[in-house]
Amino acid sequence: AQGRFRDLTLFAEQHAGVPDPRVAYTGHQWRWKLVHAFWEWAMSDDVTGLSSIAKSAPDPECRVTIGVLLSCALLRVEQAEDARDQLNQLVATDDLGPIDQGWCLVQRARMHAQVGDIAEAQADSLEAQRQLNGDPDDISASALAAAAAWILFTTAGFGRGDLGATLTASDTAIAWWRSQTTSSALSES
Repeated sequence: AQGRFRDLTLFAEQHAGVPDPRVAYTGHQWRWKLVHAFWEWAMSDDVTGLSSIAKSAPDPECRVTIGVLLSCALLRVEQAEDARDQLNQLVATDDLGPIDQGWCLVQRARMHAQVGDIAEAQADSLEAQRQLNGDPDDISASALAAAAAWILFTTAGFGRGDLGATLTASDTAIAWWRSQTTSSALSES
């Protein structure tokens, strides 16, 4: 979201079919419920809305999206075990595509690394890279593979990580967009 919440409210004000994210959505479209739950969490760190809609995700892709968001939100409020449980449930399912499975593994690897479970973080990162080895033009897959490479590098210990491979894996369209965003912000200040 890059903190552009005002843009979202302006967009909703300009388009009658877009619900105001600040107001609870009462319709039947699950994705608008997700937008409101995300808004509530971003504004207050309250994970209640995310937890509530996780139970009603209509398909595997939505289940992964809300599961990863919820796990990140739980980690932010220092509920690491609940966050890891959420990801463990997703990883254990057999109906996820390789990129979704890789996304869950990268998030779980990040959580393992944050709580000091280095071997588990590395194992999940390696498996994520195997899952994400496919279409080099998929920017989501390349960004997730870069994150997995970074986790492997940072958990390898001093002088043991492969910096060249990490830098190569990190050279993605997502990295370019982040650099462009940072550059734009700096040039405007």
